Amino acid sequence: MAKSGGNRRTRRKQAVPESAREEQSYDPGEWVYFNSSRVYRARYDRKNMIVELQWMKPGLNYVYLDVPPNVWRNMGRVVSVGKFVNRVLNQYNYAPKVD
Repeated sequence: MAKSGGNRRTRRKQAVPESAREEQSYDPGEWVYFNSSRVYRARYDRKNMIVELQWMKPGLNYVYLDVPPNVWRNMGRVVSVGKFVNRVLNQYNYAPKVD
């Protein structure tokens, strides 16, 4: 785990693993929209355990790797999705999404 900018922890890895780069292998599912001031929408690829998340700020898109299905389910049950991302999802490897 690398540190950057004070106490912020950033865990980065290649945005999408090689196995998921093949078009037939990457299946992110439907977008889920959130009633949040920070998180716009997210979707989950069950096969590759990847969460793709779009923040409200344009161009701020990330992928989170190796996220278990129960974590994805819990994300839809929380009161504050932004806090959930900061406290739970950011514990997984993540990187900016490259189109």
